[in-house]
Amino acid sequence: MNNNEDDNEIVPEELDDSVVAEEHAQESIKKLREKLKESEAKAKEYLDGWQRAQADFANLRKRDEEAKNEFLKFAHADLVLQFLPVLDSLNMALSHGHKDVEPIYKQFLRVLKQNGLFCFLCKSIGDPICGQGTKIEKDMFELDGHIRHFFNDEYITDLLKNMFKILKVESGEENFYGKKSAYIKVIARR
Repeated sequence: MNNNEDDNEIVPEELDDSVVAEEHAQESIKKLREKLKESEAKAKEYLDGWQRAQADFANLRKRDEEAKNEFLKFAHADLVLQFLPVLDSLNMALSHGHKDVEPIYKQFLRVLKQNGLFCFLCKSIGDPICGQGTKIEKDMFELDGHIRHFFNDEYITDLLKNMFKILKVESGEENFYGKKSAYIKVIARR
């Protein structure tokens, strides 16, 4: 045999070791692929959990902001309600002919409206002129060319309860424009 043939000769011991090494390498690759799949599954699980946590946090922040705004709205409403006696005083001044306070009164009503509140006065069925004139319908009369509707607390409440949160319904009597008058004051929120 020549030298070239010795180099190409297959040695059985070497063949077995290389096959074993190749099988071992394939088994190692298979195990690594399984570990990679497990790691990818865990990474996906962690990513999904992180994304859920981010979404939960964003929702929590949004709910917190809404709760804060709701609290502030009611805190402002409470503050505005504390100024209602001022509105009563302005209304009384207007009824006694002090027209100079009318711009202040109107500005006050705008502030109430901007804070989601509104208030109004209406004649009550306890008013001295209730029942005078020609009856048009229940608690509504025409007198001297004017139609007057008179209200009671229950009617006002029923009228507004489905559209507004009623904060105050109060009956009272005062002199308006020099005449005794009975009224109902209503304060409500949309």
